[in-house]
Amino acid sequence: MEITINQIEKPIINYKKLNKDYILFQLNCTMKFIPKSLLNRLVQENPQILAVSYKKSKEGIWIYLLTDINNSIDVYELRAKLEKMGAQFSQLQKVDFNILKTDAILNILLCLLSSFNIVKGSNILGRLYINSSLTAQKQLTLNEVEFSKELNLQVHSRQFTKIALFKTRKDRRGDLSKFSKGGLGKSARYKIDVKHNSISQISGCYQEGENDDLYLQHPLVKNGKGSLTKFWRSDANFSRLESSIVGIEYSILNKMNEKFSEYLSKLAFKTIEVETLKDPMGQPAHRKELEASIRDIFKDKTIYIKNMTENDEKVEELLKIFSDTTQIFPATKKYKHQPESLKVKLFSPKMQNKNVPTLVLIHDIDWYDHNKKEDQYLKYKGDIVQHIAVENLNGKEVPVLLLNAVKELVIKEMLNTQSTLGWEKMVDVSNFSFYKYYPDQEVTLQYISHGDTFEIRELHPFEDIDPYRKFGLVSGNINAVECIIKDHQNGTFFEVKATDLRTIPNKNYYEALEEGRKVGRGEANLEKYLSGMVNINYYMRNQSIYYNVGEIGKGMNKTLSRASVIRKIHPINSTQATISSIDLEQLLKSMSMTWVRFKHYTVLPYPIKLLNEYYLSNIK
Repeated sequence: MEITINQIEKPIINYKKLNKDYILFQLNCTMKFIPKSLLNRLVQENPQILAVSYKKSKEGIWIYLLTDINNSIDVYELRAKLEKMGAQFSQLQKVDFNILKTDAILNILLCLLSSFNIVKGSNILGRLYINSSLTAQKQLTLNEVEFSKELNLQVHSRQFTKIALFKTRKDRRGDLSKFSKGGLGKSARYKIDVKHNSISQISGCYQEGENDDLYLQHPLVKNGKGSLTKFWRSDANFSRLESSIVGIEYSILNKMNEKFSEYLSKLAFKTIEVETLKDPMGQPAHRKELEASIRDIFKDKTIYIKNMTENDEKVEELLKIFSDTTQIFPATKKYKHQPESLKVKLFSPKMQNKNVPTLVLIHDIDWYDHNKKEDQYLKYKGDIVQHIAVENLNGKEVPVLLLNAVKELVIKEMLNTQSTLGWEKMVDVSNFSFYKYYPDQEVTLQYISHGDTFEIRELHPFEDIDPYRKFGLVSGNINAVECIIKDHQNGTFFEVKATDLRTIPNKNYYEALEEGRKVGRGEANLEKYLSGMVNINYYMRNQSIYYNVGEIGKGMNKTLSRASVIRKIHPINSTQATISSIDLEQLLKSMSMTWVRFKHYTVLPYPIKLLNEYYLSNIK
């Protein structure tokens, strides 16, 4: 089966034609960094400059300025303007496109699309921004588009918020003026004109008396996501697809092929031949299985609700929902004989020191901030405890949220008993050990399977073999290695990393919607149009295993908020070792345990979830 990825085939470039139609200036900046606001001013004051691109190197920063051959700027005049602005550089000269790498050329041409009436947005320092909003708003989502060094077409949703809006949230961030030397004060200030499709960086940090209508590239709420652009929308119509990241990518490629056919061979996304680990069960079947397992695990146990809020009515509401089996377990509606409901009771003081499954009701962090109250999250801890914010318990989704909370209690019950609770019958990972390093506490945890039981060990630097320290993986970008897997068959350690590659719908999907043909989501259509976005797919390259974890095909969601990233399993201590096909299948199947992530597969083997929960409960 073939899947499509966001990397394009390397195009053939007509350098002669580019050099004939455009003039390219190369500027070697000797400053440690050049203010981006300076370059924005240069472009604004000199409309002959069509695009800007810059690259960092050991010699400094190389900046490239593009002009049209028929409307250029004199090199001496350009030098004088840069010197007047305070730019420090060692050389400024005209150069041929031949000296640039392919990604730099593509990004320069990409910015020219802003004057080609296809998108709302404009370039800023070699970036193209696409804005779907037609009116000025206090919060904007701009989609930033660029080609990476590996020629991956990347679209990132960036959140921009007006300074004025931050100043109304004193309970959350405080008055912005307090951040003049840190925090938001260090953030760049942007002027965004939606009407004229322009964005420019005004300054690099807080300025006394600055305009509150300037934007910061931050969501309003710290660590908030804002209204991010969906990665993929369903096949209802072509316009809905184009309002997603996938649609933007295909549209950009089409527009570049239309506008730059004289300079580039046709741009196309790569396809890769893969093996697929198909799941015979759909989302409804997975949920039915999960419901049955939860009922079995808690058939002889009581779940308690501890209320750490003032909302007693919410507790009564939850107890009522739990008493109705069909609300928590919808699959039981089809049963002739209804199974017993979960035993759920109100927590009493006499249970205080007992290790029992407990759902703890608290408020969300915004409530504690607004009311200047102490956050109760860490006030009650236990081995089998799951916290729920009452602010989330509204609407039709409450039963789903409660089922997910009980599912988390199951995971904590597994940790408490060090038992797989029957899940080992679905997948066997006994031939592997799993490791994860936690930089906050500088600790490595190891998961060892013993069939229906398991063991989690905290490794000691001078007593145990810690692969992170042994192979020098605790320095540098330690987050790049998501986990380490040891194959007991050959003693090889494998590191797991996310790549910059991700899967996208196949080209025929985009073409079908553009032509007005409706694409269903039956199994045949999923394989034909969305093969890389469903199931678990993998392929081999140079002793490494590459895989992506898509959606559960049957019952697939109509929108996806994020892409399916391709990850790489690579041997650390051997250039020849591989994982046997039988063990590889078991390893990949360990990512299809829907009790880890409700109604979804997981991107890493399920033992990593148990290591994370152990770390949060016992170490952090």
